[in-house]
Amino acid sequence: MACIVSVSRVHKKALASGRLEHLKDLIMNRASTLGAVAIGSLSAIAFWKLVRPWYLTWDASDLELARPMPLDERVLDPTLSTTMAITVTATPEAIWPWLGQMGEPPRAGFYSYTWIERLAGMHITNAAVVSPQIPVLQIGDALDRAGSMIVLGIESDRFLVLGPADSVEFMKCTWAIGLYPVNEQTTRLVMRVRARFDYRRMLAVLPPFVWPMWLFIEPGSFIMQRKMLLELKRRAESTMTNSRTRTVDPVKPLVGDVDPLVEAPTTLPG
Repeated sequence: MACIVSVSRVHKKALASGRLEHLKDLIMNRASTLGAVAIGSLSAIAFWKLVRPWYLTWDASDLELARPMPLDERVLDPTLSTTMAITVTATPEAIWPWLGQMGEPPRAGFYSYTWIERLAGMHITNAAVVSPQIPVLQIGDALDRAGSMIVLGIESDRFLVLGPADSVEFMKCTWAIGLYPVNEQTTRLVMRVRARFDYRRMLAVLPPFVWPMWLFIEPGSFIMQRKMLLELKRRAESTMTNSRTRTVDPVKPLVGDVDPLVEAPTTLPG
């Protein structure tokens, strides 16, 4: 009888110990889940409050953020609004030829990451020189073969505004590029995107394989425009330097550029 009681007590202790271990595991699992949720929430808050405002307004001053740009009124209530800028040690007249020749071939490219543009189906080569053979832009011209970048507004040496045609129902958008002189030798190059999307119509019209691209439209726009601003700055400043020294050397390609005569993928900087 004593043996039976002893075994029973041992069994109860084992059961109690098992329940305790199960409770510990449950608490640890829940703590891990809560920790992951907390980290994820803090990361999302940090992105929304710090990272996102930084890339949506990269290097733009308060004045540039508040200042109206041409055709802002075309998109009155944007779901995406970005204003980015860069200081260029060159006059608007030195910058404008590079803007005026942008576009898919036979035009001069967009001075950004061609391998990304090619993933989107664009056949881009970035020119290293200004070509007088490229036609002057006019209202209604398309800079891409798909016809999604139409010239909506243009004034030589001052601004260029691109966007889709009115027939595109799922998106209203303007991409304004403005040149604002600071002094006789310096210009602020400012880019602004204002867009409003109708996602239901977008999903109905666009093929499924391009849907993921729209999930990354904001950071993607920043990456491409930042590269374009930097390359326009480099090209225009080189033009100014060459004009002072009376040379006509083309812009020397840097790492990440594409030679105008050779198709080669660009690489993201480290």
